[in-house]
Amino acid sequence: MEDKILYPNRTRLAGLTVVCLLGMLLAHGAILSLICGAAACFFATSLLPNATSLTLNSAGFTARALFRDTSYRWQDIEAFVLITRRYLGVIPISRSVGYRFSESYRKMGAARKVYRALVGWDGRLADNYGLKAQNLVAVLETCRGRAALAAPAAFDAAVAQRPAAPAPVPSTNPQAGGQVILNGELVGLAGSGSDPARR
Repeated sequence: MEDKILYPNRTRLAGLTVVCLLGMLLAHGAILSLICGAAACFFATSLLPNATSLTLNSAGFTARALFRDTSYRWQDIEAFVLITRRYLGVIPISRSVGYRFSESYRKMGAARKVYRALVGWDGRLADNYGLKAQNLVAVLETCRGRAALAAPAAFDAAVAQRPAAPAPVPSTNPQAGGQVILNGELVGLAGSGSDPARR
């Protein structure tokens, strides 16, 4: 599988930047203005080339946010899940993609297990990368499923390509009267053609 790179919707990021800037200018209070300003900086930085992306390949995925990469193998992930934020617990206002780590993930400690028990997932992607959240979940689950199916086939191919073990070579022990030793057992006498089993 060749690398497939997904990028966020630039129009959406630009719109969010403008909204946050307006919020910063119209906000009543320093704290709210500061929050809107920080959000505007985040969205504006995400508009820079190669600042935010999602790279998929046969080994796993790499999520880049603000030029910082975070990579996971497909085998580290148990499942990708759809996260829905609801206003007053009823009206959906946004959807994103989360993921749950597999039990074999080396960093799956007690704290992560408690966090999962509270929210239902271990991590979340920073963007939907130009797709609907449910479609992105489907893409990621397809890649993860293909990797799970390819792993046994790759193992079988590696075993098939291993060179055969060399045949054991008999050795002669001159200190034992020319005895021929094969795999630690006496099989005959050198130069006599005799078989110790017949003697």
